[in-house]
Amino acid sequence: SIAPLTLLSHDQARCLDGSPGGYYWQPSTLPNPYEAGWVLHLQGGGECTVESSCRSRLTTTLGSSRYFSATFTPYAVASADPALMPLTHAWHHVFLPYCSADLWSGTVVHGRWNMSFAGHEILAAVVADLNRRSDLGHVPSQPVVLTGDSAGGIGVWTNVDWLQTMLPQARVIGAPLAGFYAFAYPYTGPRFVERGEDFRKAAWASHVDLWHSYLPVACVAALGPHDAPACMLSNYSAPFVAAPMFVIEAQTDSVQLTAHEWMPHSAADAQPGSPMFAYMVEWQANQSMGLSATLKPLDGWFRPACFIHTEFYSSSPTIGNESYATAYTRWLRGVLGSTAEEAVRVEDACGIL
Repeated sequence: SIAPLTLLSHDQARCLDGSPGGYYWQPSTLPNPYEAGWVLHLQGGGECTVESSCRSRLTTTLGSSRYFSATFTPYAVASADPALMPLTHAWHHVFLPYCSADLWSGTVVHGRWNMSFAGHEILAAVVADLNRRSDLGHVPSQPVVLTGDSAGGIGVWTNVDWLQTMLPQARVIGAPLAGFYAFAYPYTGPRFVERGEDFRKAAWASHVDLWHSYLPVACVAALGPHDAPACMLSNYSAPFVAAPMFVIEAQTDSVQLTAHEWMPHSAADAQPGSPMFAYMVEWQANQSMGLSATLKPLDGWFRPACFIHTEFYSSSPTIGNESYATAYTRWLRGVLGSTAEEAVRVEDACGIL
């Protein structure tokens, strides 16, 4: 279950420091590999938009492949554990380590501060490399799941329809984990803490300019050039995403609320009647409206009423008798079998509401 590192030789597929991007490929264990689908996982790890923050990444795995491990074991939706992922455990699993700090959107090498923001180019190079080395993209109707967590979850929304155009014979499916984002409207009540990269609406044009971001084509066509930076975030791009999507997202996402919405970490213990509690109720309601308004009728979700970010496991959180993994597997069976008659949408009706 351990996958070896492959470093890329493509000129544009560069980490922040200019070192080559890479990937870990765990081949299918099925007797006939042509019966196998693929799961590609985009790793998370935040983003950077100011020089000091970007520079601090250069001596870590989040900015340089010089620090990548020689092997890696894919996890979550890309797991090879049959107990966790009974439908896809024997498929090909590809883990893409995150070293570009651009939410998997960048297309520039040796850009500002002589740093490379090339996450989209790394994904493109991995797909091209696997297309050359394997059957990826060569088997009609082959299922290819693009998943990722946090920044990688954001990257799923940006890249999933692009991936379909790169693999026209395949059937591309999206499963973002902790990647459903909207513009930030920060909390400014008692004990607010200004922190994190700026996710307010006015900031996104400069982020897209810094990263030379690839933006989803259908979204840009619909919103126009002035509002195109909004296409970086799923709350605005989701109505134009063609791929089937399964969203794994906490109703009160702890990283969004603390890093981008300026709430204190103690917000998890906010009491009814307090400004923090009122803010979280409104934030949760806005997320619910965003998902309901933007997803397609057969798109699914798993939404616990938890103050977590990417901490989704087989045993917790659960809703009724389902975990994110069982709900996703049930949804995927319907999508692949073309038997889905209604969306698999599992969510808590408790918590702070």
